[in-house]
Amino acid sequence: RHWFAILAFVALFKLGEDRFHMVLVWPHIILDGWSLGLLLQELFAPEVPDTPTVSFVDHVEWLERQDGDAHVDWWRRQLAGVESATGLPGDAPWERPSDASSPGAHWPADWKATAQEDDEVAALSFTLDRQTDAHLRALAAEHRVTMNCVLQAAWALLLSRYNDLEEVVYAALTSGRSSGLTGAEAMVGLCISTVPMRVACPFDEPFMHLATRVQSALLEAMEHSVCSVAAMR
Repeated sequence: RHWFAILAFVALFKLGEDRFHMVLVWPHIILDGWSLGLLLQELFAPEVPDTPTVSFVDHVEWLERQDGDAHVDWWRRQLAGVESATGLPGDAPWERPSDASSPGAHWPADWKATAQEDDEVAALSFTLDRQTDAHLRALAAEHRVTMNCVLQAAWALLLSRYNDLEEVVYAALTSGRSSGLTGAEAMVGLCISTVPMRVACPFDEPFMHLATRVQSALLEAMEHSVCSVAAMR
């Protein structure tokens, strides 16, 4: 049995006269979240859909035709002077800044951010209520930014305030489907890409201004995401 050579597995279980349960199993290396939505649409379509005009092979061939050196040069200019991504403080005790204008100077005097002795990472999960969700979506629509960029701006702001910095660097996940490849939105495969985001977070800037800048920076970064992160070093 060579089951380990199968890239995807589908099982259909009959639970009753008109009840079935389908199980789809696949490694993430062949299918991303965007593609899963496309796959499910085709699977439950009332009629057999047309074959996509662009295949994953076309995507790979398109990437190989791009001027990788030009994109690498852009990234190196974009990340000049950056030594590492900005993380949450915790490796060492946090010291209150001496500058009274810094947001961190107003935190409680006895507050210290220290790493856990066992270096464990804790996860906090919560759900936004409908009212908050609706408010955020309305705010995003008003300023013509996506919810993704609103959340990225919130993350950049959190990193900025916790580290008492006016500039942060973090990784953002993108669809990897370039507008330069016609039909890429209907392609099935693993296209996602990770790009570095270098974001200035002035302490006096309105939040939605920050979200707008994040969106502009993300769109520009996506146009240069055809090269690998390793090549940016």
